[in-house]
Amino acid sequence: MSKSLKLAWTNRIKQLFSIKDETMQTVTIRA
Repeated sequence: MSKSLKLAWTNRIKQLFSIKDETMQTVTIRA
């Protein structure tokens, strides 16, 4: 696997996790 592709995947996964965290926080605040 090339370095740039690996980096792109890492950023994608980080992005997905940060969105997930924001959603969780929003749900926690509403609850």
